[in-house]
Amino acid sequence: MAGPTRDRGNRASRKGRSARAAAPHPASDPDPAAGEDAAPWLRFTADQLEDRLLKKLDEAYAAALTRLADLGHGEEASLEAVLRAGHCYGKLNDPVSNIVANARAYLSDPGHAGGAGGFADLRRLEEYSLAGLVCLLQSSRPTLTRAEALWCLLSSDLRLEEAIAIGCSLNGKPRPPPAAAAAAAAAESDERPPAVVEAPQRGHIHYNNTTSTAAQDPSLFDPETFMRLAIGQGPAAATISCLKAAGWSRSSGAAMEGQPRESFAKKLSTEELIESVVAELEALDIDKKDPPDANPDPKNQMVRDLIKQTREMEAQLKERREWAQGKAIQAARKLGTDLTELRVLRMEHDENQRRKKEKQVMEDDTLKRLAHLENELKKKSGQLDRSNATVQRLEMENAEIRAEMEAAKLSASETEKQCQGMLRKEKKDAKKLEVWERQKAKLKEDIAEYKTKVAQAERELSEVNKAIKNMEVQYI
Repeated sequence: MAGPTRDRGNRASRKGRSARAAAPHPASDPDPAAGEDAAPWLRFTADQLEDRLLKKLDEAYAAALTRLADLGHGEEASLEAVLRAGHCYGKLNDPVSNIVANARAYLSDPGHAGGAGGFADLRRLEEYSLAGLVCLLQSSRPTLTRAEALWCLLSSDLRLEEAIAIGCSLNGKPRPPPAAAAAAAAAESDERPPAVVEAPQRGHIHYNNTTSTAAQDPSLFDPETFMRLAIGQGPAAATISCLKAAGWSRSSGAAMEGQPRESFAKKLSTEELIESVVAELEALDIDKKDPPDANPDPKNQMVRDLIKQTREMEAQLKERREWAQGKAIQAARKLGTDLTELRVLRMEHDENQRRKKEKQVMEDDTLKRLAHLENELKKKSGQLDRSNATVQRLEMENAEIRAEMEAAKLSASETEKQCQGMLRKEKKDAKKLEVWERQKAKLKEDIAEYKTKVAQAERELSEVNKAIKNMEVQYI
């Protein structure tokens, strides 16, 4: 439940920060050489400076990805290498070159590069990198506030060495240091230290001691050393511990900037005075036996008692400091484990959300397909009804045609019978015609014979007539 709530809080804070960044600025970019009375970083809020630095980091990572693509690396492999090991600080001065070098080191040997964990997206990597840069800068220059550190990074274009140099040129007035991580862990623990020492003074001395030691040892702030520690603890754990050590938060950062510096100066002068007195007292030899004095000085005895008490308190302080450091390490480990679990839960939550979205998309697609199939089914049902009506009509027509065919068959059988009768009648008529033809031929023969006889009779008659005429002539 904490994962979605924190995500919503981060999104809300980013939205508010974007809205504040959209407001008109009094100047386009901070100028370290500006001759105004007010400090240049006071013209901008810490959120505005942070937004500008995040934009620069976004551009740097985009340029690094482009350069990795130009070097022949795949897009997915380059993005994975940048998310796992592409940090913007290293031995090189240019942030883009550092990103490319770290990413190529991971690509060449992923196991040796130490890219365990990684980030979900570039936005978290950019925020983590900015927090690391501010942590390194404030560790090297403890008197810098958060706004001053952001302004130094913005003025140096994210180059850490130049930012440290710019931090030296700023007002060197000491600032009240943020609470140490060990003191924060000890305050949250239910256990109590074995010895009773004043907590605020111990935290202040511890912070000054670590800060002075770190300032004297430049290798502690070497970016490569910081990266090894950060990767060893995990990205989220390193960021949180760095934020706690450097006072990186919108609320705590503003509160630290508003603390009076005079109290810190007074406390520092008191510490220097105490150290000088203790150094002079340590020069005395307590174990040396002085000759008995008839009039012992009570001040010397008081000094001896104070020195013994001081040594006892130093032993208690050392014991309590070791206890606090152990508690801080335990708290850091527990915080790293909790943050790892939180990241796993966030990843599971994101995966569940993605699956829910995919399931919703699939359900929407399924509903659309079902609606489409229902429409198609309705169309097919309409076509089927029309086809059934057509089939019924065709069946009726087929029945009518069959009835007509039966009637035609009956008519054909009757016609066949009639044809057979006609054929028989025709045969009879043919026979009669043949008889008639034979009779006709016979009659023709008889007629021809009769004609011959008639012609012969006519010839005989003509001959008779001629004979008669001849006889008449003869008789006349």
